[in-house]
Amino acid sequence: MLTSYIVLMCCSALLEAQDVQTTPEKPSWEPHAMAYAYFTPDDGFFMIPVAMMENDRWHLELRYNYEDFKTASLWAGPVFSWEGAVGGYVTPMLGVVAGNTMGWGVGVEAEASYGILNVYIENEFVVDVRSSDGTFFYSWTELTGSITDNLRVGAVLQRTRVLHDVEDVSAGPLVGATLYMIDAAVHWLGPGSDYQYWIVTLDIAL
Repeated sequence: MLTSYIVLMCCSALLEAQDVQTTPEKPSWEPHAMAYAYFTPDDGFFMIPVAMMENDRWHLELRYNYEDFKTASLWAGPVFSWEGAVGGYVTPMLGVVAGNTMGWGVGVEAEASYGILNVYIENEFVVDVRSSDGTFFYSWTELTGSITDNLRVGAVLQRTRVLHDVEDVSAGPLVGATLYMIDAAVHWLGPGSDYQYWIVTLDIAL
């Protein structure tokens, strides 16, 4: 009787151990809070808040004032990442837009790093279902190099329609720093041109 009981207990322990080993771990979600603070000559100061949730497989993003003033958008897509000498990820996304601009969009966020160099790309094409004039392609590209583990410098190129209701393609230098769970950067767009403005970005890992 005692032998049978010991055998049953051993079998039960083995089955429980097997369940633990074969049960895949669910990827944990990492929330982020972001803000783009614009300092412009005509529209003055305004904010673009962004909330993100992401894990190794999926990316969710909620934006306001991003595609247009008084406009919210929700984006989602899978994450494809890789490691190696050149590591990075690509996230294709679909989105819905509601507010001054109403419609849908397709977009992509991608990043690649090699040594001290890093390139980040954020593109989207938004279709305004109420007016073809609202259909627009937006692009943001950063190329940076790390001076230290926490400090980087580089250049940014942006194509946007938010500023003074016209298409704007501008570029300029940037400097960024990371401290604990906070990443901040200052961008100077259009230096030397008739339309210069500043963008201060803040990314907080919650």
